[in-house]
Amino acid sequence: MAQKERGGRALNSGEKTLRTYKGNSRVLLIVCALTYLMWHTYDFLAWCRWALDIPYEIDLAKQRWARLWAVILGSIGIGNNLIMMILISTNRHRIRKLKQAVWQITDPIQKSDMEKQIKSLEVNWG
Repeated sequence: MAQKERGGRALNSGEKTLRTYKGNSRVLLIVCALTYLMWHTYDFLAWCRWALDIPYEIDLAKQRWARLWAVILGSIGIGNNLIMMILISTNRHRIRKLKQAVWQITDPIQKSDMEKQIKSLEVNWG
C-alpha cells in the first residue's frame, strides 16, 4: 500500500479516498447503490418469499419508514460527497494562490512559514 509521511505518521492511500475526485466519485456511486438497495428492501423480500411460495404481505407503514431512512441516509452521503468535491476545488485553488503569493514576499521568515503551509495543504489536498 502506498504511504506518505505526514506529521510523523504514515498516510495510507485509504485515508486519502475522500480527498480526490476519483475517490469521491467511487464513494458517491456506492452511496447511490446502497440507497437504491435500502429503498427496495421490502420489494426484494416480497419477491424472495413469492419465489419460495411463502405468503407475504408488505406492511406499508414499515416500508414507508424504511424508505424515509433510505432517503435520509442517502442524502447525507450524497451531500457529504458533494461538499468534499467543493472543498477539493477550493483548497487546490487556495494552494495555487499561495504559491503565487510566495514569490512576492521578501521576508524570509514569513516566506518559510507560507511554504510550510503550502506543503501541509499539498499533502492533504494536493
